[in-house]
Amino acid sequence: MREINLSALTSVFSDEMRAYMLMKATHGFQMKSYYYQLKIFDEFLKQSGITVLYSP
Repeated sequence: MREINLSALTSVFSDEMRAYMLMKATHGFQMKSYYYQLKIFDEFLKQSGITVLYSP
């Protein structure tokens, strides 16, 4: 399992999120809240074997 600091993920986050949410939308899923998009994406990262460290 890899550990990635959240700040290191910021540069690619929007592109990855856009691609991921496009994939979800293609399959008929649309999130109405950005908060839930983040939770879905976070779970997606966990299932991909990536642990995001939320630093203060």
